[in-house]
Amino acid sequence: MRKVFFLGLIALLAGCSQENVSPESPNIGLQVNFSLGAATRSVDESIIGSGGQGYVLPFNEIKVLKVELYKSLDEGPIFTHTATDPELQEIHATVSGEAAKLSIPKIPVATEYVKIIINPFTDPDPDINHLQVVSQDAPPAPTMSREKIPYEGVSSAIVIPDESTLEYIKTRATVEVAPVLSRFEIKPGSIKIVDPAASGYTFDWTDGEKGKAKIKDFSAGEISNAEESARENYRKKHGTDASASAVYSYRVRLIRLSFPTDFDINSAVTVLYMNYFKQSLGSATMVKNTNDNVSDWKRGTGFAEYAKGGKQSNMYDTRTTDEKEVNAFHLFPQSVVPTANLQEVKDGMPHVIAHFTGAKRWLTIRAFSNNTNDEIISSFKPGYCYSLDLDDVVITPWSLGLEVRITDGVKTAESDPVIKDYDQTSHVPEPEKSELVMGLKVSKWREKDIEAEL
Repeated sequence: MRKVFFLGLIALLAGCSQENVSPESPNIGLQVNFSLGAATRSVDESIIGSGGQGYVLPFNEIKVLKVELYKSLDEGPIFTHTATDPELQEIHATVSGEAAKLSIPKIPVATEYVKIIINPFTDPDPDINHLQVVSQDAPPAPTMSREKIPYEGVSSAIVIPDESTLEYIKTRATVEVAPVLSRFEIKPGSIKIVDPAASGYTFDWTDGEKGKAKIKDFSAGEISNAEESARENYRKKHGTDASASAVYSYRVRLIRLSFPTDFDINSAVTVLYMNYFKQSLGSATMVKNTNDNVSDWKRGTGFAEYAKGGKQSNMYDTRTTDEKEVNAFHLFPQSVVPTANLQEVKDGMPHVIAHFTGAKRWLTIRAFSNNTNDEIISSFKPGYCYSLDLDDVVITPWSLGLEVRITDGVKTAESDPVIKDYDQTSHVPEPEKSELVMGLKVSKWREKDIEAEL
């Protein structure tokens, strides 16, 4: 199942009062100019790849256009205009790269905010499963192609510049019109499985401080515990303590490897799932699918819902290896409070789960950071794209054991291993413990606001 890739657009609002009309007069005209740009990019490219130039909505794909005017954003609109068929025909006829125009003869003088809505949802409470591009169901569930994605934008408060006079009012407003959805991209790349020996995590018996210096990621306390275990085992074995001249040797060995040694993670089939997301626009709760404690999603909920005909049937995809494509999911905007701690972020923000089917292992990512500043992401905003590059995914699917050996003349004894689990993968999705936090590239679908005149 291939997901759609599209880009936000900018609406240029321009309108001016007639000369010699007082500010209190309701006879203020509004002209809306749309500057959408040329739709020349491939729809299969990443939105934030190639400098952020992805899909641009052509004029002829504007099916519905509404202008709403507000005195206060805390109240309903004081004026609404829906473009008529003749007005839409004029917009559709606009040459790509130029500005289309929509004129409204009179607007209320109390107007302080302008909202633009393009191709609004036909369902007042749409289902996110129907807002993906392709359906794998048979018969297919409703889907939403890139041409039908709604766009919205609201101006900042309108102010009268210093150069205005009572005879001529020239007010400026800036409106950025962007898709109402968030987008999560997974860019193809090579996931790296760290070799513990090649990376220096494991090594054979090495004497003294030289051996101790080789130890990675075991704390001083854990090393001390291993040494004490060696001394205790020496006493049990030989009935006496080792002498002060006894030699301590150290090694770290592989205890468990979660993947077969011949498993190629980048050529095997990998299935990508979304979890912890809003099912519908107005939902106050999230989809929180759980595992069956054996090897898969719980049968009565997650397993059934991700299957064809289920409520989340379009919320997973087989990983693409085509470098010109990305796996992408549309999501309703979602956030936790800005002061949320890491656990609160994991409990309230979308998760990405990868199933490495050949190895029967799952990788659950419950939190993400922004690559530009390493801050934990607490909000998926409308009109923003969040991109995970698989080249950045590095996993250590193994457990290691630290051991200490005491040699005192011809007498020896070894400690019990101090075992540390480095494995971020699990035999099930959404395991009880998952500490992996991945960095994302975060970008607006368009970076530039266009200043307008009212």
